[in-house]
Amino acid sequence: MKASAVRRSGMSVVTATVMALLLAGQAMAASWSSPTTFWVSGGDTWAWAGHLATLEPSTAIAVYQETHPTDGSSRIFARRSTDGGATWGSPMLLSRPNTAWSYKPHIAVHGQDVDVVWTEKDAGTQQSHIRYARSTDGGASFSSSVALSPHAYNYDAKVARGPGGRVAVAWYNEAKVRTLIRISTNGGASFAARQVVVNSVSQRHHALAVGDGVIYVAYTTWKDGIWLRRSLNDGASWSTAAQLTVGRTGRRGVTLAAEGTQAYLGFARKSSTGWTPSIRRTVDKGASWSGQVHLAVPGANAQPPIIALQGGIARSAFARCQNRGCDLRVFYRQSADGLDWTPAERVSPAGWATPFGVGYTGGKIVVGYEVYEAATDTYKIEVRTGTP
Repeated sequence: MKASAVRRSGMSVVTATVMALLLAGQAMAASWSSPTTFWVSGGDTWAWAGHLATLEPSTAIAVYQETHPTDGSSRIFARRSTDGGATWGSPMLLSRPNTAWSYKPHIAVHGQDVDVVWTEKDAGTQQSHIRYARSTDGGASFSSSVALSPHAYNYDAKVARGPGGRVAVAWYNEAKVRTLIRISTNGGASFAARQVVVNSVSQRHHALAVGDGVIYVAYTTWKDGIWLRRSLNDGASWSTAAQLTVGRTGRRGVTLAAEGTQAYLGFARKSSTGWTPSIRRTVDKGASWSGQVHLAVPGANAQPPIIALQGGIARSAFARCQNRGCDLRVFYRQSADGLDWTPAERVSPAGWATPFGVGYTGGKIVVGYEVYEAATDTYKIEVRTGTP
């Protein structure tokens, strides 16, 4: 073949590839709804968005903390949508009504099962413990909460659920400087005894996920990156801690999502050029991990991406801003292999915004975020849905 023909053939291939990528990006661009606000600050109340998750056929569950500064009380609520996040039902109180301070809820779903954990603090002793509630009807109703730890300066509870009724709850004990975990193999009806999964590490954040026959616990340090331990036998034994990132990547937090043999680790990478929302992926239950994949270019500010893994598709919501002094914005991207991601689509309106959940149900992408509007001095918890 002549050189000119080879060049023409090569250019045709390149052109076709570029066009395919452009068309794919256009095809994946979602049509986003107007924001749905299900909480707004006013009077003597304030709220902190905890977490959001989705389940079929068209259900979304969000949990949040509502605080009343006038009397110092703080309670945990759940709200449920049955139309893919377009509208939301009335708040359901999950924390005990006579408790002075309940905070930082976290949620997990699998099938029609929903698990929620949070921290409760005793106003007198200032000690705190971890509480757990579950639903077996897609979040329509919840059981009364039960304590999973004693009063002993416990906080930052996380919950994860996988197949076969596996539920894991992990939290940090500040007094003992360690992370503890309890595991259920019967859908949260009962839990095995507490065990230490990270010992003598002054961690900053941790994350939890349950896959098919594997439980992951990731934790961060101030200067030494992100580490991960995993169990392949329901917590009977744990692997040696593996370092998945180095340096300051753990300062902003860490997220985990798992499905089958896959899992995604989300973090904000720190470099000389700024912060970058990034991920690593495993397809063999954590035995090996991909290199770092960056979801945006480095910027002045960024938070770890929140990732939902459903049907082999990873969906990510992350906050970033490009220039010093700018407000954080929330963006959405998705991937089928963890390497090639759809173009970033901005989800949040003007204001300082951070995501608290992402998912997919009823043919819709669901993204939840908190946003502060300085012009009106208003704080909101909002949800937007996208139709691919």
